Amino acid sequence: MHVKFQPRGMGYLVVLSVKLHIINCISRCGFDGNKVSATSLAKSNEGHFGASNCFETDEGGRLVPSLMFGTNHLSYFGTDARYGSITHGWIVQGSDDDTSPVTLPLLVNGENGAGCALLLCSGIETGVGDAKPVSAVYMIRTGHSDNHIQASLIQGDDCWEFGVTDEAKLNAKGILKSTYAVYHNRPERVEPDSLGAACTEHSQALNGTKETEILNAIPDPRATAVLLVLCSTSQGTEDRTIAAIYRVFINNGDISSHVIAGSKGNETTSDTHDLWSFSLKNNALKAVGPEGPCRYAVLTNVQNPSKSKMNPKHGQLGCLATGRSEPIRGAVTITTDDLIGWVSSACNIVVTRDMVPLLEFSADSLKQKEGKFCFHHKWLPVDKSGLAILRVHAVVPKGK
Repeated sequence: MHVKFQPRGMGYLVVLSVKLHIINCISRCGFDGNKVSATSLAKSNEGHFGASNCFETDEGGRLVPSLMFGTNHLSYFGTDARYGSITHGWIVQGSDDDTSPVTLPLLVNGENGAGCALLLCSGIETGVGDAKPVSAVYMIRTGHSDNHIQASLIQGDDCWEFGVTDEAKLNAKGILKSTYAVYHNRPERVEPDSLGAACTEHSQALNGTKETEILNAIPDPRATAVLLVLCSTSQGTEDRTIAAIYRVFINNGDISSHVIAGSKGNETTSDTHDLWSFSLKNNALKAVGPEGPCRYAVLTNVQNPSKSKMNPKHGQLGCLATGRSEPIRGAVTITTDDLIGWVSSACNIVVTRDMVPLLEFSADSLKQKEGKFCFHHKWLPVDKSGLAILRVHAVVPKGK
């Protein structure tokens, strides 16, 4: 089975479910050239002959998950706010004074196919000595009938147990002051009732080395909270991209981060995908990453103050290529004789041949005509020799 969607970002998280098995993975796409790779975070198949899917791209640059036979469901959390959605998380609050099971708003029996949920859990573990704040990220597999569930710890402190209520809903039993966020790949199987929606946010940075606000409010920094932070960066064209997923834990104003998984392209100069660090300032989460454009997506077990499904907050309205507040539009025509093009706003234009800079038009050299900024180049005989891939880029003007 093939499903197509268009993530032209730099990294994303995919949650898949099939009737008999579940896969949860990070997949990284390239800036250009239809590059894609996938790294599994967890698998759940309980004796079935295999939990295996792969990802391909088509000629239009769309991601094509190649799924197994049977009924498949797919959920996509991406660092690019244009594709997918991260807003279908729901919050359940446990008791402050006991560890009784808490009913989660998830119908276990999927009827037509299985289900897969991400659970973000945090709370206070008590015992000998001081109380210990803990957090974890779980993957929960549910079946199509017979109240079947299977829990897999992705990362964190394994302090929670899961079961099924008489009403065939998922329940959780764990530690004091537990807070749960449920993100499911079949939203119709979730019955939120009057529960609160989870805070989520998209953001981006033209240069990742500059501190960037990626979550603009932690309502109660004195409480525990666990965040799943998706990070991606591009160092250029082709396979020069890096993506990573972090578990960020906040407790009483303190913060710790743990990389869950990552992926980097063969053409990157970095030796690792663990390139981001996080801090908490004025109740906002900040990130610092590698040099170059970065995108972020944050999923949390923090309740949205309005208690309703929130409008996705994001700061990805600007152009990462040029740094402008609005994206630059344009068109290019390439023939064997010349190159002709235009852009909607004056900026530098760089033309590459097989990824090697061939020529550049400065923003001041563009000719303005009917609201467009035009450029033209007639090919020299040496430019026409052999086969080559030509690319035309709008870039940040020098010194700005």
